[in-house]
Amino acid sequence: ARVQMIMGEFLQEEAPDRAMEYYKKAVAILSEVTRPDYRLLSRCYSAMADLHARNNMTDSALQCDEKAVKNLRLCSQSDHIDLAIALKNLGTSFRATGDVSRANECFEESLAIYQKNYPTGHVAMRLYNTVISALIEPSSQMNTEEPAQLQSTCAIDDETNDSSAQQMTSASTCVIL
Repeated sequence: ARVQMIMGEFLQEEAPDRAMEYYKKAVAILSEVTRPDYRLLSRCYSAMADLHARNNMTDSALQCDEKAVKNLRLCSQSDHIDLAIALKNLGTSFRATGDVSRANECFEESLAIYQKNYPTGHVAMRLYNTVISALIEPSSQMNTEEPAQLQSTCAIDDETNDSSAQQMTSASTCVIL
């Protein structure tokens, strides 16, 4: 399964269709084992959601983001940073499909997790707060094209998974972890 994921990551930019096939193979393999690796499944689903969002397939991206969050909830503590990131991605997908209310719920839960992990003055907390605050907006101001673009640029670098080395910029660009 890991080899399939590596191949998917390698091909993600150059051949997204082939990358998607590798991610699907990884999910199939991981789903058949007796003790699934929920964290790895979550990574696969997040990568697949990113590919779907890049192709403006918002419903497919939403389904994959939901599966990513579901799998992380099975293997992580409720205040784990990876869950916060997955919830932010899920919120972005909800927003792209026009469900601003559910998007805001995800953004708020994501922000609450960050607040549990970082003091208010910490640079990661300040920047993440800025990003999430920019994403939370009333439904009357919603732009359904921006979230798909945001989702596709906000990939999670699970290889490093170094929460202390996070770079965050404005919501119009991305949160790179």
